Amino acid sequence: MINNFDTDDNNAAFSALLVYVIYRSRNIQRFKVSTDMWDRITRFVQSSAKRSKTIPDFISKFTKKMDCDAINPRWMSLALNNQRLLQVGDCFIESSGESMRHFMTNEIEKFKSSEIINLFKNNTQWIILLVRDRLEREKVIEGKLVAEAESEQL
Repeated sequence: MINNFDTDDNNAAFSALLVYVIYRSRNIQRFKVSTDMWDRITRFVQSSAKRSKTIPDFISKFTKKMDCDAINPRWMSLALNNQRLLQVGDCFIESSGESMRHFMTNEIEKFKSSEIINLFKNNTQWIILLVRDRLEREKVIEGKLVAEAESEQL
């Protein structure tokens, strides 16, 4: 499991991470949950990938289609399992406090754009399944957290 996606393929996990972060950051007033939502997202991923040569280019095109005005750093941080690390030389130091936001720029640069774009083009359904699987698992956890919070208030 990489980045909480049920795969051992780094490229697939990273591709799913991009879709996940943009999905979570979308404007939910304009892009609402509907019966054909995942069909639309699949088409958006494929069409964005076909018109992109780099990962940043894909992000730009996909965010527009998803009605995502800006990617929320909160979802980037959560997407990476809440790891708040600072790199100092060859060492990683855990940062203190909630004020540090994560923008995934380092992760974007370390992957080959051509491999990620090809995954989006040729294995779109796999990437979407990874995202949906993670969202379903999170829904169960979020439901339990809400139930616990409500029981504590009583």
